[in-house]
Amino acid sequence: MESMLSKICNSVTHFFKVTTPKIGKEVGFTKRHSKLTALHFTQALLMSAYQEKEISLAQIARQLKQLGVNITKQGLHKRFKVQGRKLMENLFKESLNSFKMKCMGGIDLLKTFAGVYLFDSSAISLPESMATLYPGRGGTASTSALKIQLMIDYINNHVESLDITSGKENDQGYKKHLASIKEGCLYLQDLGYFSIETFKLMSSYGAYFISRYLPQTKLYIESSGKDSLDLISKLKSSESSFSQDIWLGREEKTRIKARLVVSPLGEEEIEARVKKAYASAGKKGRRPSGDLLELLRWSIYITNTTSEQLPDGAIYLVYSLRWQIELFFKLCKSEAGVTHYKSALSDRVICEFYAKMINVIILLSICQPIRWQEKEELSLRKAYKLLRHSAESFCIALQKPYRLLKFLRTFCSDLKVFGMKDRGGKKRCPSHNKLMDLTGQEVLI
Repeated sequence: MESMLSKICNSVTHFFKVTTPKIGKEVGFTKRHSKLTALHFTQALLMSAYQEKEISLAQIARQLKQLGVNITKQGLHKRFKVQGRKLMENLFKESLNSFKMKCMGGIDLLKTFAGVYLFDSSAISLPESMATLYPGRGGTASTSALKIQLMIDYINNHVESLDITSGKENDQGYKKHLASIKEGCLYLQDLGYFSIETFKLMSSYGAYFISRYLPQTKLYIESSGKDSLDLISKLKSSESSFSQDIWLGREEKTRIKARLVVSPLGEEEIEARVKKAYASAGKKGRRPSGDLLELLRWSIYITNTTSEQLPDGAIYLVYSLRWQIELFFKLCKSEAGVTHYKSALSDRVICEFYAKMINVIILLSICQPIRWQEKEELSLRKAYKLLRHSAESFCIALQKPYRLLKFLRTFCSDLKVFGMKDRGGKKRCPSHNKLMDLTGQEVLI
């Protein structure tokens, strides 16, 4: 623990004291005769973002005054121009590398893979004045929105990559994440990215995937692609879980071998799925088909992992780790406030957006030492709230490394008491404990 806290302390100190001034000079933010340095601007903006979802110029000015810089709101407003935007954008990109940490322990079931990565996207609504820069889908959705294309390293609990696109871009058309596919790693992605070509590419790189089955996707029993699998009939004749080797792809050049893993769902989950299907079809004046209702009764996945790597019974549980990326997006929206802005000026909105995202990245790093506890799981929402209440102390601690290390010790100690998820009446078992139970693992090593 102490060794990891020292590494975090060094990373945070280097980011603020070295990286920030360096980028400030590169983008031309630092003025020769100005008291407002890139470091002052960044610290004040980040601390203001921790304290409030909607940041005012007056609030940032007060933070700067505590740092010894007196500036009017009008003077501060001028710094949210091109240089300010470039500063925060480049700092965010650097933060993705600066705060990557190795975890303290490992889960035996996942050690067969070189890494486990979660991939998904989320749309962030922006002020309508930014529609030209970041067009949204319009209609009932926002006219201006950006989309976060996010990949998270589950084992090491950090953001592996994050790309910003316009809110109207389709997930299936997004391919940039494929450039970072690594041999031996397992990738879990949402159904919106379902693509046989993508699966083929992952396999060619020696990587692995688990995906939910996309209805109406043709499945073949043989590599020739002649005999198709009648999945609906097989489901109707089955009473329990089963798996089967299948082939995906109509064209021979893109056809890929995979494992189909199927298990029945509980009545409550089936009822919720059916209700949602009827509501969705009802909006179009239709009723869900009988085939769709049959598919809704089952949990259906395709994967190129072997049963030796991941038994059939582990597929659903491993894929459910994707929920962690949903928690990340919820944290960004509900606590960090990436959808809340006082100003409609694009440069300032972008500056604030990146400041809020940097805060989340720093939080993930700080929480790393106590992320996995015995029979307990850290709540990122509670951790963020705790850091928000400690923002002033954090800002003061940034001035000296020994103060920062002391702050980190206290913060992690408080997290163990106040930052863990509520167990509730059902006494939910943390995800990492469920994975450990599958192999009888008792200690994270």
